[in-house]
Amino acid sequence: MRALLLVTALCTPAALEGENLLRNGDFESGLEGWALLHPPANAVTIEPGPSGNCACLSATDRSGSTYITQALDPERIRGRTVRLEASMRAENVVLGTYPYSQAKATLVWTDGLGDHNPETRFLYTFGWRRMSATWAIGPECTQATLYLGMHTTTGTVWFDDVALTVWDTGTGEPSPDVVRGTPGTATALEVDGREFVPVQVNAPEEATPFAATADEKARGFVPFRTPDPSAIFPGTVPLRGEVVRSFRLLAAPGQYEPIAFAVHALRHLRRLTVTPGPLAGPGGATIPATAFDPRMGRYVIQRIGYTSSDYYIVPKLLVRAAEVPVAPERPQLFWLTLHVPEDARPGEYRGVVRIRADGAELSIPVAVSVPAVRLSRGKPWMLFFYDSNPKDAERYFRDMREHGMTSVILAQVQAPLRREGDRALVDFATSDAFVDAYREAGFTDPLVYNPFHDRLATLLLEQFGLAERFPSIENYGETIRVFGEDEYPPVLHEIYRQVVRDIRNHAREANWPPMLFYPVDEPNELGDWRIPAARLEYRLTREAVPGLRTFCTAYSVPAMERLDPWLDVRTVPISSLIADERTNTEFRDYLRRAGGEIWGIEWPAMWDDFWRAREIAGFLPAKAGVTGMTSWTYYTPAPVADEYDDLRGEFKHCLFVYRDTDGSLVPTVTWEGIRAGATDWRYFATLEEEAARATGSERDRAMRALHEVRDAVPWSVDGREGWGDDRATQLRAKLAEAIARLQRRAAREG
Repeated sequence: MRALLLVTALCTPAALEGENLLRNGDFESGLEGWALLHPPANAVTIEPGPSGNCACLSATDRSGSTYITQALDPERIRGRTVRLEASMRAENVVLGTYPYSQAKATLVWTDGLGDHNPETRFLYTFGWRRMSATWAIGPECTQATLYLGMHTTTGTVWFDDVALTVWDTGTGEPSPDVVRGTPGTATALEVDGREFVPVQVNAPEEATPFAATADEKARGFVPFRTPDPSAIFPGTVPLRGEVVRSFRLLAAPGQYEPIAFAVHALRHLRRLTVTPGPLAGPGGATIPATAFDPRMGRYVIQRIGYTSSDYYIVPKLLVRAAEVPVAPERPQLFWLTLHVPEDARPGEYRGVVRIRADGAELSIPVAVSVPAVRLSRGKPWMLFFYDSNPKDAERYFRDMREHGMTSVILAQVQAPLRREGDRALVDFATSDAFVDAYREAGFTDPLVYNPFHDRLATLLLEQFGLAERFPSIENYGETIRVFGEDEYPPVLHEIYRQVVRDIRNHAREANWPPMLFYPVDEPNELGDWRIPAARLEYRLTREAVPGLRTFCTAYSVPAMERLDPWLDVRTVPISSLIADERTNTEFRDYLRRAGGEIWGIEWPAMWDDFWRAREIAGFLPAKAGVTGMTSWTYYTPAPVADEYDDLRGEFKHCLFVYRDTDGSLVPTVTWEGIRAGATDWRYFATLEEEAARATGSERDRAMRALHEVRDAVPWSVDGREGWGDDRATQLRAKLAEAIARLQRRAAREG
């Protein structure tokens, strides 16, 4: 089965190139050559492994880290690319306080610019696998250390047969096994002086070679669909069971639903087109062909992970469908999104999708079942939005709305602030423009408002000439003044409260929607500057306007407890809440003590696939029992002219949406996964609402359906056979059936 690997490459064992730079990587001599980094008692042990001994690392407390480390000779890796390979398995590894709070392998190296820590991370439970990661080391490296272990998380991880080798020979030629299955499609790249290494992410060695029938050979192409419809890479070939014979969809009135598939060319095709036709329904009803948004995947180069020096080639972007050539070694992904009209008559609609290539044609039957249900608005779902220019905000917000979002987090409005006597006045012009765009897009839920990007306390210090009393740091390119909770000048306390009151008063006068105020981002590390800043600013906010609801991205219970008296909506990584039932119960017990709401949060914009985005956006929030959901980040759309652009800069470009050369928006497969997941959650929410209005046996029956679907979603989703896009669609159909039954009954009863 193919696997899209999101943070590292997990692969079958392969012959290592060059000498192992590590001592005792197989642990046959226990922990000789390895140092322990502050582990609790009995946290690191030697146990039987797949080939002799292995190292086992366990953690039960998220406040600390457990590592084994080994120092390296910098002379041997300076200016080179190194490759780490190891056998490993994991058990119940949960996401801790931060996205990087996981089991991991990290190579920390130092030069004149400071420490660099490229890493690869692991979550959940999986059996023995071979992992690999490739990292480029700078030419001025002075020291380096390999870290293997657990970073502020809990669970157990095992390592065996660990090897670190120099990956290149100075020629820039890639290792033969790195790109196996995709000859000639991927090579090492140098971008802005940094080397990036290709990684093969599907597993052709596990697939039976495709044997075309006589009809398929004559036609010259084969349509197919993989378990994750976006997992189409250079060199991907269909399995016989993946060949498409027909398409079947379930889509309620008003719903968006994709037909996603790829075309495998059996010879070079010069001109291939895919065209969806109209759909004929009950009683002469029709859905026109214009209800489809036909798109096709564009291959781009993407980092694997936020800071990785590994890359893959993936059809991430969904551009407008057009006539295209297709080569046998590079299948073409197509994505036909159907928008069922709001007034569509329930019933079965039928049509075809036509594929034409070099004179050959194939018509694939399409059946769309439109159930007699009306989906509710659903639970709050919104994205972080970082754009200080409202010029195109309505267009972006409308796109969010069409993808299932119910509001937006205005995370960097940057409302100008100026001093006038003993007051600080806010210029609301930009904020008002964003709120106008919010209304025009059709949003109705409360918006989350962060007008100063963590800088209100600092801005007041600057405006009143008190900033130089405090040390400064750079935070995402902006200066922040650091102070203890009791060090902030008392004279500014009332001015801070006055600013918050002015925000509330302006919001009322300008008829803004309800608001969640968000003064400080991610106050998590108890020793970090953010905790004292957050304690001060959330307290002053609540003192200024007792009824003003607050929003906070503190991800751990210890951090939230420091802010409890002043919080209304808290966010917790959904992957933590869904890791296991015990962890979920801990958070829910905390919420019952603290009061307020818990929303889920996750970072799927770092990924390049459909299925994981779908599950994180719908089934997992429903399973976790959160009140709302949010994600980082819609961001500011960037041009797609340069497919190598993701390799420029320090981090992966985490965008849901890009902008084409003509200015039009270009969605990603991940963004479409978010839409599918948000729709899944609407089905859950609708059934919950209908069940709440029902009585007696009908209510009991609806609740059983809800519980059965939730129970079918695994707690830890990594590596679970049978859990994927098709299974999720089946469960959605079960929810639809229960909704339709209740809504029919309600209609009969008036």
